[in-house]
Amino acid sequence: MTDSWRAYRALVAIWFAEARPILLGSLILSFMLPIVVTGGLHLLTNAANPARTALLVGGSGVLATLSVAFLTLPAFVGRARERGIIAYIAALPVTRVPCVAALTTIAVLLALPATLLDPIVLARIVAMPITFTPWMIIVATLVVLAFCSVGLVVGLVAQTEHTAMIAGIVLSFVLVAGPLFLPTLRGPLRWLGLFLPTGVAGDAAAAAVRHQMGSLPLDIVVLAIYAMIAFGLVDRALPWHPGDRRTFFAPRI
Repeated sequence: MTDSWRAYRALVAIWFAEARPILLGSLILSFMLPIVVTGGLHLLTNAANPARTALLVGGSGVLATLSVAFLTLPAFVGRARERGIIAYIAALPVTRVPCVAALTTIAVLLALPATLLDPIVLARIVAMPITFTPWMIIVATLVVLAFCSVGLVVGLVAQTEHTAMIAGIVLSFVLVAGPLFLPTLRGPLRWLGLFLPTGVAGDAAAAAVRHQMGSLPLDIVVLAIYAMIAFGLVDRALPWHPGDRRTFFAPRI
């Protein structure tokens, strides 16, 4: 069995080569879409509420992650599956861990820059004081891991690229609209919004940009649990061929 680190490096190179055609478009979309949406909401409502402004600023980072996780990754992975890239990787003499880690790394590289940068840019636009802190890095990383892993699962389980793309769009609408509309309802549906990952992510992001602890530690723990569950789902969803994998495989990259 090949060394896991060498396998990971080789697989990252393979996935990066596959992602190059969508790299620029994904970065632009994840940067511009949250700024336009959250900045537009701020201008339309024009409410000088620090808590609400922090939610919009932090939420821009969450929206950046969602744009990559559900508008880019499902179609990207679904296309790779249709082209046989995933079947090729699954047949290599490597273990599942570097395969999942390499695919997750590409997802993080696509989503993390805008997730960190969008709140800083929007804070400048709405004139909100903000300081870059380690809490922002922690929250952004966990949000990216949790949502992008779900996007990878959608692409892995979908039968075609088109199906993966439609499923990603539908899921993004559900996760974005849930925290906005469910709290306005009555009965059990009202509490459902509190358990949606986007609600936890938005609360954590708002607390991180305001430098207020409050429920931030609990939100981080919940996001970490979501991220671990989603990572496990990626591992389960990855097609894998049983058989002898003792062949040496260590390409130089």
